[in-house]
Amino acid sequence: FTLAVDGEATIANAAPYALQAGVRARPLAEGDAPRWAAVARAGGTLAEIELSATLRGRPLPGRDAPAVDLRALLRPQDAWPLAALDATTQSLDLGALAAKAPTTRLDGHAVLNGGGQTPLVVDISLHNTAPGPWNAARLPFSRLLVQLRGSLAEPDLVEMSQFDLQLADATRPAGRVQGTAVWKGYDVALEMKLSDVTPQRLDGRAAAMKLSGPLAASITGVPALTPQKDPAPAPGIEWTLDLQGQLDAAPLPVRVAVEGSANDHELKIKSARAQSGSAVAEFTATVVQAPRGDWQIVTEGLLRDFDPLPWWPGDAGSAWRRGPHRANGEWKFDVRLPADADKLPPL
Repeated sequence: FTLAVDGEATIANAAPYALQAGVRARPLAEGDAPRWAAVARAGGTLAEIELSATLRGRPLPGRDAPAVDLRALLRPQDAWPLAALDATTQSLDLGALAAKAPTTRLDGHAVLNGGGQTPLVVDISLHNTAPGPWNAARLPFSRLLVQLRGSLAEPDLVEMSQFDLQLADATRPAGRVQGTAVWKGYDVALEMKLSDVTPQRLDGRAAAMKLSGPLAASITGVPALTPQKDPAPAPGIEWTLDLQGQLDAAPLPVRVAVEGSANDHELKIKSARAQSGSAVAEFTATVVQAPRGDWQIVTEGLLRDFDPLPWWPGDAGSAWRRGPHRANGEWKFDVRLPADADKLPPL
């Protein structure tokens, strides 16, 4: 969509350099009122800027009007520029802001406390009173709690001391994800735990099972919060997950274990194994882009008495979902493709 933005700003040419600014934004839609409008204002001095912003949307049939309010205090010359924050949402419907966004009803707040010798703490609480599966154009969670901690003594370090995501469909809970993270310099370390996550309630096309277990990721090359002595490394990620649970349709144990890594030119699945009862699928894969731009794909794996239906149920009423399916076999491929392979005919 086309966005219309207008504003004004003034700043004094002598200390303390008082300033005033205002910005207004709204999408343009022919023959229709805009879905939303936002206003942001700033005042104070260059050393201490008071910022306020509001967003208001028009309600669509059967939906609430979205609303967001934010107040912040910025001190650009300090080691930690964000000195205060208070933001709230009320009945925020993302679908009322953008036609392709999911329908939500978000109530929440974000508050920053601390400063000086006191640790900085950001508390975020978000409640979605209209959860639902992703394939029904909704967000499959009912509550999100996040706490971030920092210190002016170590301005390049932020700890996510709490992450608590309550998953849900339109009628009942669908599991929980909890964890912590540490962001220092160019690196982020993430530790998560899934508890009784039911993928099919998150998306009706997903697996009908319940899974629990750990997920860990190490990310490098992210933007640093403060200038660093060393140059930033190339972006990359390494991850491991080991989830165990049970199928909904039968009392069969299931397990999903994956270890992999990726960077700007290579994706590597070091090991991947999915098992339900005696049925097993496992594989390894490496996708590498050579300096001249062509791609090499190396993969090998096996299927043993494997039924893909519990893992990929597909659309309701489809021949795929009716089954039955069983697969046994092994494969090993070493394929090289040109850089423009996506633009060439399949044969």
